[in-house]
Amino acid sequence: MNEHEIQNAIRDALKYQTGEFWRINVGSGYLSHSWNDKPRWFSTGVPKGFPDLIGIVPRRIEESDVGKTIGQFAFIEVKSKSGRLTQEQNLFQALLIKNGAIGGIARSVDDALNLFNKFGN
Repeated sequence: MNEHEIQNAIRDALKYQTGEFWRINVGSGYLSHSWNDKPRWFSTGVPKGFPDLIGIVPRRIEESDVGKTIGQFAFIEVKSKSGRLTQEQNLFQALLIKNGAIGGIARSVDDALNLFNKFGN
């Protein structure tokens, strides 16, 4: 499966298993408002390195969590069997984790489910 197919399978599986996840669309191209306008380049979306899927994962707060920062923001970076993280993706994941988010890399639906089982969700 390619990354897009894996991503769709993960989204379908997670909506029945844990939390809610969304894909963030990005794009770029040329834009012109009328036939005589000079087209201009535009880019939309999120910063480089932003995860493929983001979501909210319910997490019950235990007594042992008092005083800790509990991240409910969750992310998944989808990669094919041979796919690798870019430097921007590594940095963005480190930023998210540092600020209490949970998530990681998934190469399959099972990887995604196991990722959140690891966090007790």
